Amino acid sequence: MNGQHDFQSPPRSFAPRDLRVRKTYAALFAAFKELIGRKPFEAITVTELCDAAMIRTATFYKHFQDKYDFFSFMAQELRADYSAKAIRGRDGDINAVEYCEAIIRAGFDFLEDNKELLKALDGGKAASVMIHATAEEFHRELADRIRTDLLNRDPRRTDEEASRDATLLAEMFIGAISQTSQWWFAHRDQVDKDDTVARLTAIIRALVANYVA
Repeated sequence: MNGQHDFQSPPRSFAPRDLRVRKTYAALFAAFKELIGRKPFEAITVTELCDAAMIRTATFYKHFQDKYDFFSFMAQELRADYSAKAIRGRDGDINAVEYCEAIIRAGFDFLEDNKELLKALDGGKAASVMIHATAEEFHRELADRIRTDLLNRDPRRTDEEASRDATLLAEMFIGAISQTSQWWFAHRDQVDKDDTVARLTAIIRALVANYVA
């Protein structure tokens, strides 16, 4: 991979977009997934991506600097979608334990649903970007929920203490979830996903409950 590109891009707004922009992104995402199944990322050009998506290259460059910028954006969009799915249909006041359970399932579903794309990127930095993307999105929300639970459990605890402990705990839990999900993905042909999710959920539930129940 070209050392000048690291798949990083500035945070983008996920504000509502007009229909034409949404269609453009959807066409590019679909075209990219089709192309990556046939050739390595480095071999894909912006021109053929645009041809496959049936959009003009000028339109592409209105939104993205290059294909690396595009890929980072696609990973962010997938991350945002799975973040929403993690708590969709749940009560807004779910605690840290319930939220951990939700993001474990969402993280593994993300890998399962995108396994062909990740398989095509396997061994490359792009795959790591997509796997870590979900973990980054969940960290702040989990830390906020842990902080709230810690304060509710012990009103004598200061806000500063609760925030510090919540950040550390969120780092530990998200790190465990991220590493385990990557391990499962590497051994997906030998290790059952549902069994792994159930075991990880039980372990995380016990750890979180021990601190914030």
